[in-house]
Amino acid sequence: MIDWFTSKIGMILAAGIIAASMIGFFMWQRASLEDIERQQTADFIADHIDHVSSLNSQYESRITFDPDKSYKYTFVEPVINNDLFVLNITFDMVSLSQEGQGSFYSSLTRNIHLLDPATIAQYDILEESQLEEIDMGNRSIEFQSGNDFIIESTPLVLSIDNGKFETVFHTFVYLA
Repeated sequence: MIDWFTSKIGMILAAGIIAASMIGFFMWQRASLEDIERQQTADFIADHIDHVSSLNSQYESRITFDPDKSYKYTFVEPVINNDLFVLNITFDMVSLSQEGQGSFYSSLTRNIHLLDPATIAQYDILEESQLEEIDMGNRSIEFQSGNDFIIESTPLVLSIDNGKFETVFHTFVYLA
C-alpha cells in the first residue's frame, strides 16, 4: 500500500515538474516573440528612413501611430505587448526601448539631420561647417510612440572648395 501511495506522489510530482517546465517554456517563447517584434519595429523605421534617404529627390513621408490615419501615412503599431515604447533617433541609428525590456537598435545607412529643414531655410547657401554646427545642437530626438514624425528629403545648396556650389539632397527627421 505504501508503494502504491509513493508511486502516485512521484507521478504527481513528475506531472507538476513537466507542467511547470512547459509553462516556463511558453513564457520564454512569448518573451522572445515580443523581443523579435521590438527589433522588427526598430528595423522597419530605420529601413523607412533609409528608403527616403536613398531617393535623392524631394520627398516627404510621415510615420503615424494612429490607425485612423493609416490610409494616408505609413502606420506603425503604437504598442508592443500592450505597452507604449520610446523611440530615440540619432544621426545614424534608431533605438526602441520599453520599460524593463532593454533597447533594440537598428543602424541607418546614411546620416540624417534631426531638425525641421524649415529652420535652416534662412540660409541660401550652407557651408559644411555650418551644417555640422547645426547638427551638434540636434544630436537626437526622443519621443514616445503615439507622436507622429516626418522624414523629409530636401535639397541643400552647399558651398564646396574653390567657391563652387553643389546641390545635395539631405534627409531630415523631426516630430510632426
